[in-house]
This record gives sequence, C-alpha cells and structure tokens, in this order.
Amino acid sequence: MAKRLTINDKYLGPEPVWVEQPTDEDRLSAVSHAFSWYNYFNSHKDAKIMIVAFLIKNKRNKEAKLIKKVPDGKIKTPYAWMTKMILNGFELNEVEEANLEKEFDRLKDIASKSKEIPEEKKLKHNVQDIMKEKALEVGGELEGMLDDLIADGVPHKHKLTPINLLKASTMLPQHVPMLVEIWESSKDTYIEIQRGNDKELVEAYSHFSKIQIRNLIKFCDLVISNLHSYVVYKKSIRVKRKKNPIPVERLVMKLKYQKKSEELNLTSIKPCKIPGSKEMYVYDTRKRKLHYYVEDPHADGLSVKNNAIVGFDVVNSLCKTLRDPVKQVNQLMKASVLNARKFYKNIKTVDIKLSGRFDKSFVILRVH
Repeated sequence: MAKRLTINDKYLGPEPVWVEQPTDEDRLSAVSHAFSWYNYFNSHKDAKIMIVAFLIKNKRNKEAKLIKKVPDGKIKTPYAWMTKMILNGFELNEVEEANLEKEFDRLKDIASKSKEIPEEKKLKHNVQDIMKEKALEVGGELEGMLDDLIADGVPHKHKLTPINLLKASTMLPQHVPMLVEIWESSKDTYIEIQRGNDKELVEAYSHFSKIQIRNLIKFCDLVISNLHSYVVYKKSIRVKRKKNPIPVERLVMKLKYQKKSEELNLTSIKPCKIPGSKEMYVYDTRKRKLHYYVEDPHADGLSVKNNAIVGFDVVNSLCKTLRDPVKQVNQLMKASVLNARKFYKNIKTVDIKLSGRFDKSFVILRVH
C-alpha cells in the first residue's frame, strides 16, 4: 500500500474503522470521509489489491485470481474503497451490495476477454514484463509527486518537474500511453468535481478548495504533457543512421492545404516555412476552427510528416471555433506575436485537442 505520512495523519486522521454503524443522517458524511481518505492515500494499483484481498477473505479465490489480470487503470476505485470499508466493519445497504457485485462481474468480464499467454511463451515475454513493471514504478513515483503537491497545500507555483523524473528512468516510450490513460482519468475526476454535478464526489473532495482543484487539474496537464514530451525526447536521443538532410520542399510536398481563401481574402503561407518553427496559426474554412500549434519543448520545432504536423505540444496546441471568422482572423493577422497569443487565449469557445492532420480546407495564417 502507499506510504503513510505523519503530517497527513494529523489532518486526515487514521484509516476509518467502524465498531458501530453510522446513523442515517451521518452515513453520507462517513462514506464521503472514507472515500476521501482512501483517494488521498491510495492508487489504482492499491485499489486492485484491496478487491483481490476482499475476495480471498471471503473464499472467492477463483474470482480473485481472475481479477488479478485486470489492468490497474480499469479499476473503479470507489468500489475498491467499499471492499476495504467492509473489512473495517462498515455494512453496505442492499443497493450498494448489488452494485459491488455488478462491478465484480464487470472486472471478471474484462479479465476473461484478455488473451491468455501460453506457459511456454511466458519466459520469452519476461523482458517486456520487466520493462512494464518499470513503467508502473515510474507511475508510482509520479503519484508520489502528486502526494507531495497535496502535502504542500496544492499551490499554484511549485518546483515539481515530472520531465526530469521521466528522463532519469528507463521506461520504454510504448508504455507511456498506459500512464497517460491513468492521468487523463484523474484529470476527468477533478473536472467532474469542478463542475459540481456529482454531489457524492464533491463531498468526497470537500477538503480541497476550488483553487486547489484547479491546480490539481493543471498538475495533471503538466504530467500528461511531460509524458508526451518524454516520447519525443527518447526519439531525439535514439542513435540513428546518418541520412542526407531531406529538402524542405520534399518534406512538405504531401501536406494538403488551401492556397487561397476568397472568404478571408487571404493567401496561405507556404508550408516550407513550417519545419523548425515555434508556433503556427491555421484556419479551417470548412469548420470555422482556428488551430494553434506550439512546439513541444523537447522537439526541434514543428515539422511535417506526410499530411500531418509533428513535434507539437499535445496539451497546449488546441483549436477553437470562430463565431465571426472574417473579423476575428483579420484581428489575428494584424496583431503582434505576443498579442496574437493573447487574442487566441481570449476567444470564448471550447478548446479542442489537435490531431495534427491537415486538410484541403486549411489556410496557414501565421508561422513564427
């Protein structure tokens, strides 16, 4: 289980136990406090251990063995917390018991659909298993950083640098999506708390202020961005066979774009200016979306591969829908480099992540 910290015991108390059951009035508060305690001290990996321990305790060994195969990220932690609460004396009501059994069935279904590895092939995959374990260890260290952030009161400014931890590791780039999925899930939880639609979830995290929840979302973004940057970093340090440099014209020849927009009365910038650039604005005339690309800090600028942009920061590169395209694009084109960034940031529409793929309806507005 995750390491207990004395400072946290002072503010959150010891692990909840029940000698007597809470009253109907106090029940929601008791459950919320328990969920909050387990959320703070435990990870998805701990959650799976709890479920398996509960099943073994209740002599359901076959189910425990099956659920061991389920990836940690597939575990819904509130149900794991319930199993530990039961072992600590808490009594579930009929609805909660039924939901817990449904969760067990879901996990067993996931496990049964996973492909079994024949015994004779397991040794061949030993190296892969070791590297996956190392990736999970890195995931644990990243969660340790989150624990440190929370212990410090979740400040806006901090000195935590996930990218340095990642660079010091030997994790393989192909294991990064596994960790990204976990942090995306955590971010979604904090966003749900921020929206306030789930009363039980809001109550479970009530010891965090709105500003702290916002800072937790930003930290998740930092970790996700750094995980993607780690992939770029590993590719950049890989020993490659020396090749003759590819001419820029050949590099961008497959990129689809709109050379001129009659609607905007603008001619697109030529794609040959993209390789090595730091940021770029692109307008999709068909969907009325303004794309903003910014380089990944660990790449050598933006670049082009077939019909897509590469080397961009996946968290900070976004697109927004324009309500008045002609007027807004005109304002963007007249702004300075700094004011262009401010202009884009102040557009009051929803941010959408970019895939990097281009289309014949794309007009390249600015490249810096």
